[in-house]
Amino acid sequence: MNKFLSDQIEKTLGGKFPLPDKFQALLKLVSDTYDQFEANRKNLELRLSEKQEQTSESKYRSLFEEMADGVYKSTNEGKFVDVNPALVKMLGYDSKEELLSIDIKTKLYFEASERDSAVQQDNTNGLAVFRLRKKDGSEIWFEERGSYVSDGNGSTIYHEGILRDVTKRIHTEFELMRSQQETADYKKALNQSLIVSIKDKNGVFTFANSNFCNISKFTVEELVGKDQSIINSENHTKDFVDAIDTTISSGKVWRGEEKHKTKDGNFYWVDSAIVPFLDESGKPYQFLTISIDVTERKLADEALLANELKFRSMIEHNEDVISMFDAQGNFTYVSPAITKEFDFTFEECLMLNAIQIIHPEDQPMMKNFLLEVMQIQSIPFKCPVFRIMKKDGSHVWVEGTLTNLLQNDGVKAIVANFKDITKRREYEEQLKTRNSELLKSNMELDKFVYSVSHDLRAPLSSMLGVIGISEEDTKEPETKEHLAMLKASIKKLDLSISDILDYSRNSRLEVNKENIDLRQMLDKITDNLKYKNRNQVEIKVELNDNAQFVSDKNRVNIILNNLISNAITYQDPKNSDPLVNVKVDMTDTETNIVVKDNGIGISKELQEKIFEMFFRGSESSDGSGLGLYIVKESVEKLKGKIAVKSIPGKGSEFSILIPNN
Repeated sequence: MNKFLSDQIEKTLGGKFPLPDKFQALLKLVSDTYDQFEANRKNLELRLSEKQEQTSESKYRSLFEEMADGVYKSTNEGKFVDVNPALVKMLGYDSKEELLSIDIKTKLYFEASERDSAVQQDNTNGLAVFRLRKKDGSEIWFEERGSYVSDGNGSTIYHEGILRDVTKRIHTEFELMRSQQETADYKKALNQSLIVSIKDKNGVFTFANSNFCNISKFTVEELVGKDQSIINSENHTKDFVDAIDTTISSGKVWRGEEKHKTKDGNFYWVDSAIVPFLDESGKPYQFLTISIDVTERKLADEALLANELKFRSMIEHNEDVISMFDAQGNFTYVSPAITKEFDFTFEECLMLNAIQIIHPEDQPMMKNFLLEVMQIQSIPFKCPVFRIMKKDGSHVWVEGTLTNLLQNDGVKAIVANFKDITKRREYEEQLKTRNSELLKSNMELDKFVYSVSHDLRAPLSSMLGVIGISEEDTKEPETKEHLAMLKASIKKLDLSISDILDYSRNSRLEVNKENIDLRQMLDKITDNLKYKNRNQVEIKVELNDNAQFVSDKNRVNIILNNLISNAITYQDPKNSDPLVNVKVDMTDTETNIVVKDNGIGISKELQEKIFEMFFRGSESSDGSGLGLYIVKESVEKLKGKIAVKSIPGKGSEFSILIPNN
């Protein structure tokens, strides 16, 4: 009997009781029927279950194939077991079979580290975000929900998951992050370079950056809660301040330069932009001020303005005419001096051309000069002297400079600076006339001196001859004494005439350079002075003539003759060994001559006067007072130098240095 029926009967009857045979047979029939029913029911359930499973598989496959997200199963070895069409399309492959054939590790991941990161995210059974490489090499970002499927032993059979393309979202997030980073960088850069502050609608500071604090010397705590008066320099007018308030209150940006005061009382300038922030009703609720420090530039501008005012004052009060004209010669500026110098008004000058006011005879010259100036930039060219016509038709002589600034930034003109030299020109003409007259007079005087000297020296020579004959013929001591006195006077007069001739030649004649045999010249000079050398003064010559001496022969002869003659004349009569030493050293560039004696010497107070014209040391001197003056003049004509050293009672030394060329 079916156990289910047996249990139900016992439950109904309240225990186990023997049953009649008929009833047992009936129960057996019912039991068999029930067993058959159960068997049929289970068979039906099994068939229904199989049918439902087939239906579920069909639905899953349909869903698998039609999902917009990518679905996959893959092995631990890196091979796809199954993929849906959406994933094939996402990864850019041509078919499911092509995708199933690839190696996931090498084909889909850009780097091994990225695969490790994706696996690590999957192990958390959470949402993983990573990128894969498409067939064409480009990237695609996925958001994945996946899991590992294991067998009864815990070994992984495969990995399955759903992939959603989030590339656009990721790129947007990247752009947002980049934008945020750039904004942060810009903010940092602006904060480092700009002066920034924020005020509320009432003009009270609510923020000030470090640059604002640095330049104003106030701390943030000292600024926040205060209004503009804390940095007010009192430099700007009420109209200026009102204009700012009107502009920003109307919602417009104000831009301009402001002068503020620091905490320690100094001043600074900023170039500012004040930007109003508006609420929904269009009313400003706060003001952002962005500034840059322009203090150095403003100070430079102020200095430049001060210099400009100073130079403008100098120009406007300068007697010289300063003007500017363009490449066509049209005046663009003239200084006030032009009205005084040339009788033109400022307005009349601006209507004129620079060439128009030049004297017609000087215009060709000045046009050529102007063309020359226009070839070179920024260099002042000295103008030739020329004439400018005055308004009344007369003219003035001018000189000055022209400077070409046509291509320079700022000034686009030729700058002319002229001075009236009419009076100087007239004086020069007078001087030239006087010089010409003086030159003529000097020439006539030279001729006269030469003629008179020649005419005088001839009779003097005759007189000396007559005196010589008379000295031989007379034996009277008194007569001889008178003849000697007359002879000395004639010689003194002859010496004076000779000095005058030397002076005339030195001042009149140009330097004539030639080779000089100095040894021969010295021998001739000492021989000619024998008549004077009554005291038997020894004349010693040391000559180093390794080089050729080139100079003016006549002047060198005058120099040596005078110095040696004076050395003989001013010997000490008490000296038993009178000596004149002449030493000459020559080089290729100069000749050094030293004439030294052991005579009476020259006192210190007289040494500064001995080279003056007509100076004589005493009334008893035999000379004309021209000798040393002529020596000095001759040395200077030769571009040389002369010096004297002397000790009274010891002697004198004259040193002459003459260029050897």
